Amino acid sequence: MKFNKIELTSFAFSLCTSVDLLSFMGFRVSLIPMVIYGVALIIKNKSIDKNIFFVLVFFLCCAPSVMFSYAFGKSAGYLIWIIFNFFFISYVFKHLAQNDYSATLKGLFNSYRFQIVCGAIFYFAHLQDRAHFLYYEPSYFAIALIPYVVIVLCNFFQKENKIQIPKAQFFDIFLCIVAIYTTKSANLLLVFLIGTCVISLHGKNKMLKISISLLIMFIGFVGLYFYAKTNNDLIAITFRNVFMSGDVLDGLKDRVGNRWYRVEMAYHVALEHFWGVGIGAYTEYTLSNKSAYPFYNSLPWYLNPFGLPAINLYVEMAATCGWMALIIWLIWHHRLLFANEAVLFKGTVIYFSLLISMIVLIIESSFMRPYYWVLIGICMSHNRFTFKRIFNNENPLK
Repeated sequence: MKFNKIELTSFAFSLCTSVDLLSFMGFRVSLIPMVIYGVALIIKNKSIDKNIFFVLVFFLCCAPSVMFSYAFGKSAGYLIWIIFNFFFISYVFKHLAQNDYSATLKGLFNSYRFQIVCGAIFYFAHLQDRAHFLYYEPSYFAIALIPYVVIVLCNFFQKENKIQIPKAQFFDIFLCIVAIYTTKSANLLLVFLIGTCVISLHGKNKMLKISISLLIMFIGFVGLYFYAKTNNDLIAITFRNVFMSGDVLDGLKDRVGNRWYRVEMAYHVALEHFWGVGIGAYTEYTLSNKSAYPFYNSLPWYLNPFGLPAINLYVEMAATCGWMALIIWLIWHHRLLFANEAVLFKGTVIYFSLLISMIVLIIESSFMRPYYWVLIGICMSHNRFTFKRIFNNENPLK
């Protein structure tokens, strides 16, 4: 049996970026193989990707916030992680994608299959109350699965793909159901919902795809309705509280909990601190400045936002890294998705994955997750050279 080296490397490195629980002094031990690979690449190529410009500008815009940080060491560490993630995660996956784009996608796809199966085993063996594989929590697992969900959805919504993608089978639909059931994650349901909407609104036959999407959502809603009537887990309770209560709005407020106040307070912090209160040090700042926000301090404990992340990535980035850093971050992402050469990959799996991740991060607050920088890295390979290479590989001369 012949193995594709790029596919195996992509599979292995995808697993390396999924291990949050094995760390030493804050460093993820699982990333060591990627560090070795990245160093070898830099020495061999004697060059670096042009996106380093945006990373360095982002780094410099974040740097002033460290002076105002209530956790100087932590903030300095975050600055280092920006450079680390770029060189040893993004740059590595850019190299893999440029060498064999389809094999890189296939490696990612099989990696997520493996993770879902392992998560299910942990769940049914009662090793985890909610499946999260080796991530910190199920919500991180759900967001990491975005490329897998997108590949499955693209198999059904896109008859013609610019680039060959891994072929989803009935087994993958089964795995999606297993992932939803074992993670009990509302975030994963949201990923499916947003993914369906985004992919449906792209390309030709929009009305047909929207109609199919609505039908799938209706079937899913009916399935959740009957599931909620006979089960008592997090998904069932959430569904009952929101859709089977007398007032849907009150049900949503109850489900949201203190999340609104967390975002609102972070917004006020951002308005008051142009350069930020320290990258990665938002919780330390709020705990040290309770008296500055008497309204939030007067809230009952279950609504109190102090010492908790802001939930919204963009608001928290403005509050911690500063407004200039947020602007550079958004400009960089716009370039990754919509630059002249990147447009060649518009409507492809990784394009959708990064776009959906950016939308989902409206309700999450960590931009340092390794799996997010994997998407950035593959997007960095979106240029004419890669597109031509893919076309030649998929259409060899006879």
